Formats: sequence, structure tokens, C-alpha cells
Amino acid sequence: MIKLFAQRRRAQGLRKAAQGLGVDVLQAIGPADALPLAELHRRLADIQPGYETWTAEELTTALRTIRVRVTPVRGGGRTTPGVRRSAAERAIGGAR
Repeated sequence: MIKLFAQRRRAQGLRKAAQGLGVDVLQAIGPADALPLAELHRRLADIQPGYETWTAEELTTALRTIRVRVTPVRGGGRTTPGVRRSAAERAIGGAR
């Protein structure tokens, strides 16, 4: 029961933190078309120190919360999970 409560509490914290995530993701991606999830995570931690405590799974969940899909992207000569700039733009209403 305590574990379930802790998980719910953590999920609420992620939802609250995800509110500004869309703008931060766009800032982290910069002019690139896409960014691997690991690199996105590093850049987000540079923008906002709280992101460094998130796991990759928590970041993926928070991205899903704001309707940004994690999809395969090319990075470092291989295909890896990542985020496309166009998906982040659509999620925050910035796509034209």
C-alpha cells in the first residue's frame, strides 16, 4: 500500500513537472530535426537541474503526458529512441 502511494505521488510530481517540459524540449533540441533520448535527457538537465533526477522511463512517461511520442531516430550512426522536433512543436501548439 505504501509503495502504491509513493508511485502515485511520484506520478503526480511528474505530471506537474511535465507542464513546462514541452518548451524545454524544444529548447534542448535546438535547430536539430531530432535528438536521441539520452542526449535530450542530458540537455534538459543543463536547462533545468531537476531533470537530472529523472530516469529514462520517467522522461518517456512525462513526454507521453504532454503527447510527445518517443520514436526511433538516427543518432551517433545508429537508430535509437528519441524525439523529433516536429512532435514537440505539435505538442505545445507551435507547429505551423
